[in-house]
Amino acid sequence: VTCLVFLFMATGAPEIYTRALTAGLPSPDTPNSLIGRGARNEGRAVIKKVRGTENVEPEFNEIVEASRIAQEVKHPFRNLLQRRNRPQLVIAVLLQIFQQFTGINAIMFYAPVLFNTLGFKSDASLYSAVITGAVNVLSTLVSVYSVDRVGRRMLLLEAGVQMFLSQVAIAVVLGIKVTDHSDNLGHGWAIMVVVMVCTFVSAFAWSWGPLGWLIPSETFPLETRSAGQSVTVCVNLLFTFVIAQAFLSMLCHLKY
Repeated sequence: VTCLVFLFMATGAPEIYTRALTAGLPSPDTPNSLIGRGARNEGRAVIKKVRGTENVEPEFNEIVEASRIAQEVKHPFRNLLQRRNRPQLVIAVLLQIFQQFTGINAIMFYAPVLFNTLGFKSDASLYSAVITGAVNVLSTLVSVYSVDRVGRRMLLLEAGVQMFLSQVAIAVVLGIKVTDHSDNLGHGWAIMVVVMVCTFVSAFAWSWGPLGWLIPSETFPLETRSAGQSVTVCVNLLFTFVIAQAFLSMLCHLKY
């Protein structure tokens, strides 16, 4: 198996797969991007297509004006620290920190290790990891269709409560059933743990996962959006690294 994995990596198959997948996904330009590059007619056409109406001049003129102001900004990172831009920056940074401190990447990165530690056999732990990954993907679609209907705030609050309750349930089960002398959950309790993990993952996938990226892109003004999004990504990856490095040590040392 190791030789096959090495051969797969050495032949560049992952790169070919990634390029094929990316080429197959439609990635149209946004009106902001088109207008910023001087393609105003194309930008107006995209707005008409998205809005489904010919009366888009007020929105079009607003984007043109915002694009003009953005192009006049010479130091976007310096402007990002100005008083009027600080609330958006604080919100974006805290969203990324709280997103990672939910523990989602500890589950997604180390799901097989985590389930194996709880007494699952090797095959069962892998299957459980696949199930949680599938739940993650499918639950993201819930956010796509409900974010504008339900609202950002409601999704974040509901998912926060759901994640908290599922973690409490998991902690109670593990505290009772997993001891220093036994890690055998039993079939029924093992299924419950997997269900609770999937409940946690689904709540994250339709709220803190996608909204952690959506909300900063909506709140930053156009003149500081590129700088603000770069800071957002940097903070997210920094705390992803911290969680990934710290989780295994925590798993080995934390006890009831």
